[in-house]
Amino acid sequence: MNENDIKTEFVPSEPIIDEVFPNEALREKEQLANARSLKSVCSHIGVSLLITLLASTVLSVLAQIIINFIDPSLIQSTAVQLAISSVAMYFIGFTLGFIYLKKLSPRTVDIPKKKKMKISHLIVSLIMCFGAMYSANLIGSTINTSISEALGSTSGDSVTTIVTSAPIWALAIFAVILAPIFEELFFRKVIIDRLAPYGEWMAIVLSSVLFGLFHCNLSQFFYATALGLIFGFLYLKTRKIIYTVILHAIINFSGSILPLLATGNIDIESYLSALESGDLNAMIEIIPTFIPVIIYSFAVVAFWIAGVILLISKRKQYSCSPAVLDLPAEKKASAIAFSAPGIILILAACAVFTVISIF
Repeated sequence: MNENDIKTEFVPSEPIIDEVFPNEALREKEQLANARSLKSVCSHIGVSLLITLLASTVLSVLAQIIINFIDPSLIQSTAVQLAISSVAMYFIGFTLGFIYLKKLSPRTVDIPKKKKMKISHLIVSLIMCFGAMYSANLIGSTINTSISEALGSTSGDSVTTIVTSAPIWALAIFAVILAPIFEELFFRKVIIDRLAPYGEWMAIVLSSVLFGLFHCNLSQFFYATALGLIFGFLYLKTRKIIYTVILHAIINFSGSILPLLATGNIDIESYLSALESGDLNAMIEIIPTFIPVIIYSFAVVAFWIAGVILLISKRKQYSCSPAVLDLPAEKKASAIAFSAPGIILILAACAVFTVISIF
């Protein structure tokens, strides 16, 4: 038999495959490393929010106990309650959260340059925010009312009570100025900057869900989450937090101070008394005080309809760039993010606080 007639079957071993396809092997290792990194980043974000939530809650309760001990009448003031909760949350809670995340810098990847937004685009975005907010609020209010009727409770009334009874100056400081600045810095700037390299849509969705749940109130969850989606998208496209801060401030102003200004001159008791007695002249004198409310109500409906139309007509423009950091094909970024231990903890904590608020 000739030596050349001998046929030998050669089965390559694992190392030789790596030598033949070194790039593929390295890519798989890099994908797994990115997946572990994403889970770690999400856990840190979740823990930082948990620190913020727990610290602000504990400090707020302690402050109320101390003030109630000093002067019980002070704690009855809505302005004092709003000041306590806001200072505890924004100046102490969020500060601790920022410090915890300080060591977790965004990945050094290509970050898109900041882009300016035209005033006309900002106005369009604002109208879209109203469309999303009022639609989501309708869903939240329906669910909230159903739960209230089933349990015989008044879930979510605490928010309405604060807004309607707090002085305008307190709402201006805490709801219109402080809340937009601190919340946008954390939920958009801090969170999205650290998550966007792993997937922009995932970063937007996770930040908006956390933003909605962090309010720990069922009546606010739906519209806060909807607004978070728009704010997150706008921040990713511009990389300028000032735009979302402005939109957030206008939204809070329109939902807190503006209704108070519109209803400030209405004397319901006098109108009902005149209506019951049939005093036509008294009724005519009181009717003009309802004009601001009527204008406000028509404006709400107009912005709602216009916002929904814009959201639908511009739906094809809601596109995001592909992830810069590659992940394993069988592992979706959202699945990795929501399964991170820190995220599970903060979601559970917010859910508990939300349930407590219902009762």
